Amino acid sequence: MIARMFPYMQLRRRYDCYPPTAFLLATLTALAWVFLRLESPVWQTLLEQRQRWYPHVANKAPSAGDPLRIALQSLWLLVARPMPERRRRSKPQWVQNLGQSNLRLWERAARFLNGLPQQANDSETLHAGKKWWQTLSPRQQHWLNYICAAVGLILVVVCITEPFGYGSQLMFVFLLWAVAMVVRRVPGRFPTLLLIVLSIIVSCRYLWWRYTATLNWAAPMDLAFGVLLLIAETYSWLVLLLGYIQTCWPLQRIPAQLPADTRLWPTVDLLIPTYNEDLSIVRGTVYAALGIDWPHDKLRISILDDGKREEFRLFAAEAGVNYITRSDNKHAKAGNLNQALLKLDGELLAIFDCDHVPVRSFLQLTVGWFLRDPKLALVQTPHHFLSPDPC
Repeated sequence: MIARMFPYMQLRRRYDCYPPTAFLLATLTALAWVFLRLESPVWQTLLEQRQRWYPHVANKAPSAGDPLRIALQSLWLLVARPMPERRRRSKPQWVQNLGQSNLRLWERAARFLNGLPQQANDSETLHAGKKWWQTLSPRQQHWLNYICAAVGLILVVVCITEPFGYGSQLMFVFLLWAVAMVVRRVPGRFPTLLLIVLSIIVSCRYLWWRYTATLNWAAPMDLAFGVLLLIAETYSWLVLLLGYIQTCWPLQRIPAQLPADTRLWPTVDLLIPTYNEDLSIVRGTVYAALGIDWPHDKLRISILDDGKREEFRLFAAEAGVNYITRSDNKHAKAGNLNQALLKLDGELLAIFDCDHVPVRSFLQLTVGWFLRDPKLALVQTPHHFLSPDPC
């Protein structure tokens, strides 16, 4: 009973919490037992349904911020308690007719916008422009590109710095939205680059406004907090910009050919680290890894369980994969991987998050690069997310 009311040792041993965090959570748990009488049927029912009412803390390792999360969620439940669905009354006929008319209008607008790229592609003016461009020399094409880039940069600066009224700002945003809706269905890299430019224009306009019109230089305290917030927003903008730089021009590499003799293929250790995820999540990844098209004697799959759970050990034995754990959880996932490397001797390592399901051809599409270039140390593949949104 004492361990239940003051679960300090459980937090330390099972979840590997830091001593201050474990002491804080254990103390708050003890206070809750004393003042809230958690042994009452009402509280026990609530605790049994914590997955429903507190899903963001029910399936995660305890942390120091959990009491605040629980308090905020409880406040939200008191203010906006989910009510059972009631039978809706049928809408008046005129409301239904208005909704159908509005839907037809938007469908016509969508068809018009979606048809614009094809109309532009079939335009005789566009084809004539392509033929004229081909008649130019490479030097003339380079100079024309520089001129267009300079003019475009000037227009972008004007769009960012020009102050607009409410009506003009609304019209400007509408035009950007219309352009985005038109080009989003155009194949190729051009629509991606254009959408990036539109996003940068909007975000830069916001930052320009923040830097030039929102800082209160007359009040030192307001200025200090305003500058701190502005630094945080600028950092977020830089992260956005770096993300665009990484994704604006993806490489289209084709797989490197593997030798016809499979005996020359390298041995691969496929690692699946996990901590507190459910077995139902890890099971699909393990089964997909077992189905990878690779010689069985050259593929070794290992579950790296930092949660030290018996059900995972039994599942690994049933599936025929290795089960590796350790006595502590130092350095989280990195420490988990480093500890496993001491027990493995494969030529290559493939690391999957426990919810990343590999396709059957994964190794055949990637390993060839290591054989082509002996100095190659890392191959990173793009992610394609097929999992449904749990929300």
